Amino acid sequence: MDKAELWIGLFFIVLGFLVYKFPMLISGYNTLPKKEREKIDIRPVASRMRTIFCIMGLILMTVPFLLDRIGLSAWNEYLGLVVTLGGVAILFILNYRKQDTKKIPRSKAGKIGGWIAAGITILVFGSIIQAAQPAKINIENGMVNISGAYRIKIPLAEITKAEVTENIPRAKIRNNGLSFARYHKGHFQMEDYGRSRLYLHSGKPPYLVLTTQKNGTVIINRSTPEEIYALYEAVAVP
Repeated sequence: MDKAELWIGLFFIVLGFLVYKFPMLISGYNTLPKKEREKIDIRPVASRMRTIFCIMGLILMTVPFLLDRIGLSAWNEYLGLVVTLGGVAILFILNYRKQDTKKIPRSKAGKIGGWIAAGITILVFGSIIQAAQPAKINIENGMVNISGAYRIKIPLAEITKAEVTENIPRAKIRNNGLSFARYHKGHFQMEDYGRSRLYLHSGKPPYLVLTTQKNGTVIINRSTPEEIYALYEAVAVP
């Protein structure tokens, strides 16, 4: 289970209680004149937002663990996106249909939770975009430097084995990483390899597999086979 999912789930839950405790966080309501706000019972709206956000948070904190346990961890790749977009869509639909939000001018009702939803959506898509960027790899001064998401520096002296392979085992658990479709980056538990770091931005072989003394197994793929073999030649253990 990815630790990032725990933090994002906790973020949703905390956000839900903050909105309920401080309704002025609700976009649209907080821009109304004070006299207009006094005519509106905002508690039902805030309560509904708290419920939806808490449910979203609990799903993100529990479902990945269950999917890992039953061998369906690959589904976790889409869980964050589905939960976020689904929760926001349900929230907007409920806010438009419920009588309590009809008391707010329609243009304002459409903005309820808008800024919050936009921020959450940006967070999710930002993570996906970050994962989709190929890791930058260069070798200098006796170090393999992998920059970008989950950056790492590996001394060449700590690489005990390097090989190019057409197939890699499946990931059993994502400990702390980003996965979406064919993009996989971060810390994983892999069958056969155990503790591993993945820097994959396509589902196409070949893969460069590095066995290290301190960082477990590091698995890399690039856009072309030529890039992989060039890296292999640079780090290959005699």
